[in-house]
Amino acid sequence: MLTSLAVPTASVVDSAIEVQASGGGPTEYYGDWAYYQMYNSDGTADVYIKAYMGDKTSVTIPSEINGNTVKYIEGLDTDPEDASYDSKLTTVTIPSTVISVTSFAFQNNLKLTTIKVDSDNKYYSASNGILYNKDKTELVCYPIGKTASSFTIPSGVEKIADEAFYNCTNLKSITVPKSVTNIDYMAMGYKYTESSYEAKMSNFVIKGYSGSAAEAYAEENDIVFKNVKTSKYVIPTVKVSSKYNASTTAVKIKWTKVIGATGYRIYRYNTTTKKWVKVATVKGAATTSYKQTGLKSGTTYKYKVKAYRKVNGKVYWGSASETIKTTTDLAKVTVTSASKTTTAIRLNWKKVTGASGYQIQLYDTKSKKWKNFKTIKSGSTLTYRTSGLSKGTVYKFRIRAYRTVNGDDEYGSWSATKKVTTKS
Repeated sequence: MLTSLAVPTASVVDSAIEVQASGGGPTEYYGDWAYYQMYNSDGTADVYIKAYMGDKTSVTIPSEINGNTVKYIEGLDTDPEDASYDSKLTTVTIPSTVISVTSFAFQNNLKLTTIKVDSDNKYYSASNGILYNKDKTELVCYPIGKTASSFTIPSGVEKIADEAFYNCTNLKSITVPKSVTNIDYMAMGYKYTESSYEAKMSNFVIKGYSGSAAEAYAEENDIVFKNVKTSKYVIPTVKVSSKYNASTTAVKIKWTKVIGATGYRIYRYNTTTKKWVKVATVKGAATTSYKQTGLKSGTTYKYKVKAYRKVNGKVYWGSASETIKTTTDLAKVTVTSASKTTTAIRLNWKKVTGASGYQIQLYDTKSKKWKNFKTIKSGSTLTYRTSGLSKGTVYKFRIRAYRTVNGDDEYGSWSATKKVTTKS
């Protein structure tokens, strides 16, 4: 995505976007610079800088190459022929001819601390090594190599460009003034990892004012926000997964990590007191699951989770998550007894908590497979009699409980096989 600022005509912007989409022309080389050209209708060409491949720590981007004007900067971070290339750049100067710099132009220049701009450039400027548009109403790029742990955006800035602070992992906080009303995609709080281009930065805080664009951005991106006026922290709401793991005596819930949180507190709803009760406190933002044991089988349990952040001995709480409704697995059926006659057998079993009914299977000696024999559609029915059997014959039964949830049947484990021989 291009960050184009005050470009002179719509046709220039359209041309730049088209180039981005197409990937531009073939790569050419000019000293340590890799570039490509896009030709205009009048026969002139605009130069797009792709990479700097030299070993210098400080460079000035050329204003022209082979008589053609350098107008666009796509990147200075990689060697097109060497993916392992490590840029040594700490300072770069943008010439007066440049009209557009891509949002990713300096993202992999890990040592870059200073961006300078020729004073005659009509579209960009720099201050303290940071790239802005000409009138400094938009912050375009904060160099990744800066070592400061905090930064305050100057008052008067109205927009933070997309990925302006991307991969700036040294920063632990950014203070955003009231003047900022527009914050673009992944502008703050994101970094690159091997598994994700959109990884969140740990222990990162956005500081700003209540009701501001900064607070809205923090909320939308699940980043901790500190109100600079009240010094209170706003902790993002935990997002609990609707999926959970369960056994007959335990459930395990999961949630998404809250960046900047110190830990989490888990609450369970008490159906007797009709109140939410604390059941556990999990320390550490990286722990994103909780397993509660010692529960009753076939029973529904409701949970909520809150994130918290501890600062200078004071704890700040986020709002409670949405309720997650869980149910432990049905217990295994216990067959208590069986009575018999020459042609009939009666089975008796213990009640299983939470069961909607029971399924009985009979072992078929011919096919040597278990086959469905009878479904009891009541959880309170604990006996079944079958007749029309052959005398002096061995029959094998097994039973399991089931419950119906949203029209679907969920089954417990099978009982032990009950072997019964009819009377001769």
